Amino acid sequence: MKECVADLLGHGLDVDNIMHDDSSLNIKSVSCIPDCRASKRFYGRVEKVHGSSPFVCLYIIEWSNRFEPSYSTKEIRGSCWIKSATISPIHGMMNTLTHTYPIAIGHESDNHECIEAMFRLELNEF
Repeated sequence: MKECVADLLGHGLDVDNIMHDDSSLNIKSVSCIPDCRASKRFYGRVEKVHGSSPFVCLYIIEWSNRFEPSYSTKEIRGSCWIKSATISPIHGMMNTLTHTYPIAIGHESDNHECIEAMFRLELNEF
């Protein structure tokens, strides 16, 4: 994930980061992740750890999907599995590939727990 974040920021793409904790903000409807109260509380906890040091608070959306490869036919099915992550897309960019990175790919029937464990470990190292 570190390489994905470095690539995203290195290309100068706009990111939708979570801003300061404004508990007095009374939002009736939430249209994006940085607007929700849980994100604001999370930012407040991170801010306590970082103090006056500057930081950017991004969010990551994990995806796991299965699909049929382009060469498959009805007789020969070969379902594939892919794990990907979308990093802080700005409004209107959620379904584009600019902020989405493939993490792993394999057979759908394989055990993916080792990939999931590695992904969790890397996120915890952040």
